[in-house]
Amino acid sequence: TVVTLTSIANFMLTRHQVTSLYQLTEQILASAIGYSIREALSADIDDDNVRQIQQLLGRFRQNEDSLEYLYITRGSGHTVFAHSFVGGFPAYLSQQSHEHRQDVSAQPSRYQADNGVIYEYTEPLAQGRGYFLHIGLNRTRLSDLLASNRRDELLLGVFVILAGVLVAYGWSRRITRPLAQFTRQVNNLGETGSLTLDNFEYGATEIRTLANAFQTVLKDRRQAMEALAEREENLAITLDCIGDAVVATDSEGRVTRMNPVAEQLTGWTLEEARGKSINEIFPIVDASTRETIENPVEKVIATGETVYLSNHTTLIARDGSEYQIADSAAPIRNQHGEILGMVLVFNDVTEQYRLRQAVIVSERRYQTLASVSPVGIFYTDADGACQYVNERWCEITGLSKEQALGSGWADALHKDDVQRVYEAWGLAAKQRQPFKLEYRFQQGDRTRWVLGQAQAEYDDEGEVAGYVGTITDITDRRQAEQTVRRAQKMDALGKLTGGIAHDYNNMLGVIVGYTDLLQNRLEAAGQNSLLEYTRKIKRAGERGANLTRKLLAFSRRDVSESRRLDINSQLQETRQMLEKTLTARIRLEMQLQPSLWPVWLDAGDLEDAVVNMCINAMHAIDGNGVITLTTENVVISEADNRLHKLPAGEYVTLSISDTGSGMDEETREKIFEPFFTTKQDMGTGLGLSQVYGFVTRSGGEIHVYSEPGHGSRFILYFPRLVDGHSETRLLQHDAQPVTDGSETVLVVDDEPDLLDLVCEVLDEHGYHTLRANDARAALALLEQHPV
Repeated sequence: TVVTLTSIANFMLTRHQVTSLYQLTEQILASAIGYSIREALSADIDDDNVRQIQQLLGRFRQNEDSLEYLYITRGSGHTVFAHSFVGGFPAYLSQQSHEHRQDVSAQPSRYQADNGVIYEYTEPLAQGRGYFLHIGLNRTRLSDLLASNRRDELLLGVFVILAGVLVAYGWSRRITRPLAQFTRQVNNLGETGSLTLDNFEYGATEIRTLANAFQTVLKDRRQAMEALAEREENLAITLDCIGDAVVATDSEGRVTRMNPVAEQLTGWTLEEARGKSINEIFPIVDASTRETIENPVEKVIATGETVYLSNHTTLIARDGSEYQIADSAAPIRNQHGEILGMVLVFNDVTEQYRLRQAVIVSERRYQTLASVSPVGIFYTDADGACQYVNERWCEITGLSKEQALGSGWADALHKDDVQRVYEAWGLAAKQRQPFKLEYRFQQGDRTRWVLGQAQAEYDDEGEVAGYVGTITDITDRRQAEQTVRRAQKMDALGKLTGGIAHDYNNMLGVIVGYTDLLQNRLEAAGQNSLLEYTRKIKRAGERGANLTRKLLAFSRRDVSESRRLDINSQLQETRQMLEKTLTARIRLEMQLQPSLWPVWLDAGDLEDAVVNMCINAMHAIDGNGVITLTTENVVISEADNRLHKLPAGEYVTLSISDTGSGMDEETREKIFEPFFTTKQDMGTGLGLSQVYGFVTRSGGEIHVYSEPGHGSRFILYFPRLVDGHSETRLLQHDAQPVTDGSETVLVVDDEPDLLDLVCEVLDEHGYHTLRANDARAALALLEQHPV
C-alpha cells in the first residue's frame, strides 16, 4: 500500500511536473524566440525594413510546429508593424486588436482558433522604441503531444507501482535531471550567446522537442547574426578603404562612426568621438574671415537636403592644426523617408587650396602688370582666336575687349596688311619660330603701326596650345623715321640745288650784265633792230634769276620774305588765277572761316603751295570734279600732341580736298619725297616736296588723308601769329644806275667772267679797278695800292 501510494504520489507529482513543464517551456520558448528575434532584427527595425522582418518571422514560424504565429506592433499597440501570416492577418486577432497587450509581466492572452487554443506571449523589441513581439503558441498541439504520451505515462505508472520506489525514483530522476540541465543551459544563453546540446541527456519527448526548437531558433539567430556581422565588416572595410574622411551621426548629430581618414584629420579616435556632438568633433571656420561656419550636419537635419560647403572652409583639428577641406553632408533615411542620421564626407585640399591661392595671387599680379604695361598684350588659342587682350592693346588698336575676342582682332587689320600678317603667322607656326612683324591696325581714319611679336605655347604632347604676344605702337617711330628720311632727302636735294643755283646765278649774272652792256652800246650805235634781241635775252636771264631764287629758298640758302599774313585775303586774291588754271571742268569752292587768325608766312611761298596742290588735285580728277579750300582756327591740346606732333597751342589750318581717285597707303608715304611722281613724264616730283619744305620752314605741319576711290585731303597747319610779334622786314632797294667817278675800286670774285664784267662796267664810268680772284690776292693788292 505504501508503495502504491508512493507510486501514485510520484505519478501525480510527475503529471504536475509535466504540466508545469509545459507552462515553463512556453515561457522559455517565448523568451528565447524574443531574444533571438530581437538580436536578428535590430538593424532592420532601425531601417524600417518591413520586408526583411516579415521574411525572418516566416522562417521562425516554419521551423517550429507549436509556434502558431509571430507579429510585431509599435506605438500605442494598435498598429501591426510586421507579421508571419501568409494569408493575411487573422480575423480573431483583428477583432481583438484593442487587446494587443504591451505588458510583458502579465499572464498570456488566450485565443480560440480553428486549429486549437492559442496562448500569446509578449516580448519587448528595441528597448525604448515602442516595438513589441507577439508570440502565439498552440497549446492544443502541445496537449496532443501530452495526450499521446499519457499511455506511456500510464504504463510507466504500472511499471512504477510494480517496480516500486526504485523505479519511481529512477523515473523522477529521468524527468527532472534533463530539465534542470536544460534550464541551466537556457539561463546561461544570455551570457554565452549559444546553446550546446551535443552532450545533452534528453528526457521526455517534450523536452527533446523543446530542445530541438531551441536549437533551430538559435541556428537561425546565428545565421542572422553572421549575416549582420558580415555586413558590418564589409561596411567597415569599405569605410576604411575610402580615401575621403567619413563621419556618421544619429538624428541628433552625435557621432556614431568614423573612418581612419576622419580620425587623422579631426584628431579624434572613434572611441573618443562616439556619442559626442559633431560640432565638437568637426569645428569649421571661414578661411578668409575666420568666422565660425554653421555645421553642415545641422543644415542637413534641418532641411533634409544634401549640403555642400564652399572652398574656403577650414577645419580646426583637436590639436589646433588647420586643414582646408571640401565637404558635403547628406541625410540617412529609412524606408519611410524618416531621417535616421547623417553622413559627412570631406577631404584635405590644403595643398590644392594653397596652389589655387598662389594661382590667384599670380593671376592678380600678372593682371596688374598687364594693365600697366606700355605694350599691348594678347593671348590666342591654337587656331588664332583671341582669348585675352589688355587695356593697352585696346588703346593702340581702337577696339574694345569684346570686339577683339575671337576673330574680331583680325577685322581691325589694315586691308593691305591682312594677307601679309596671316602668311607671316603661318610661317612662324610651321617653323616653330617666334612671330615678329610690323603691320597696321585701322579704325576709320585712324591708322596705327605696330610691332607684333608672339611666341607659341606647347602642351605636354608638344602640340601648340596657344600664342602669347605683344604689340608695340611704333607709329611715332615710323613717322619720325619717315620725317628723318624725308629731311635727309630734302637736305641732300637742298645742297645739290643750292650749289647748282649758286653757279647758275653766277652764269646768269654774266649773261644779264653783258646783255646790259651790249644793249647800251647798241643804243649808242643806233642799232635799234638788234635791241629787241637783247631785251629777250635779258628777260630770259631775269626768269632764270627768279628760278635761282626759288631754288635757293628750297635749299634754305635764301632769306624768307615772311610777313604778317591773312590766309583768307591771300586766297581771295589768287582765286581768279586758280579758276583759270583749273579749267572749266573743275569747280573751285572756298569755305573760309571769318575772323581767321593771322599767321607769319611768305605770301609767295603760300601762293606757290596752293597752286601746286590744286594742280595736283586737278590731275587726280577724271572728268568733272570739285576742289575745296577750307580755313579754320584750331586749338591743339596736350592730348592731341601725340597725333599732330606739334606743340600744344593755337593754329590756323588750310585744307585742300578733292573728289579725285585718291591714293593708297604706299603712295601716301612717298608723296613728299623729292622726284617722286605718279604723272610719268608730266611731273618733276618736286612740287609737293617744295610744299613740305615751305610748311616745315614755317613751323607748321601737313597731314594727308586719302583712300583709293574717295579723293584726297591735305591739311596744312600754321602757328597763329601772336600779338607783339616782331615783323622783320628786309630793306628793299630799287636798282640804281652806276654814276661816274674816279675812285679806285677793288673787285673780288672767284668767277672770272663775272669779275671781268664788273670791272668793265666800272672802267666805263671812270673808275680805276683792281681785281682779285680770292681774299689773299685782294689783301696783297691792298698792301700795294691804297684804296
